[in-house]
Amino acid sequence: MFAQIIGFAGMTAMVLSFQCKDTKKLFLFQLLGSIFYGIQFFLLGAYTGAASQIVGICRNFILASRGKWAQRKIWTILLCSAQVAVTVLTWKNPFSLLPAVAFIALTIGGSTGNAQSVRIANMFINSPCWFVYDLYSFSVAGMITEALIQLSTLIFIHRYGWKALNTKQD
Repeated sequence: MFAQIIGFAGMTAMVLSFQCKDTKKLFLFQLLGSIFYGIQFFLLGAYTGAASQIVGICRNFILASRGKWAQRKIWTILLCSAQVAVTVLTWKNPFSLLPAVAFIALTIGGSTGNAQSVRIANMFINSPCWFVYDLYSFSVAGMITEALIQLSTLIFIHRYGWKALNTKQD
């Protein structure tokens, strides 16, 4: 029960992140959400998910900094390599691949700086992978979060269309 409560704290942080106009605040709320989800996955015995959240915390910190140093492509390579390493180190079964695929897709999508690429990576790879992993590890808040992210993305696309996403992020 305690693990589920921690997960709902993560869900709250993630939902709040989508209400931020400022990109730096968005990534900071997502960083906070990753901390809670990392704790939750650890408590649920889903160690690949927990380790993936730690790498995600690093990614969100880098993205939140928005400095020139953070825009270097080497970070994409280092972060994806770190994700592969934690997947190998925490391997339990084929479900362990889901956080890795999700992380790598979103990291590569995010490195483009194009909102459309980020949304496509999130909608078709990241979010579905995390939903299945959440289902496998019984993260109720994680499943709800992924459903809300998908719904939010669909509403955005319905309201503004794909062309509204085809811009560089600030």
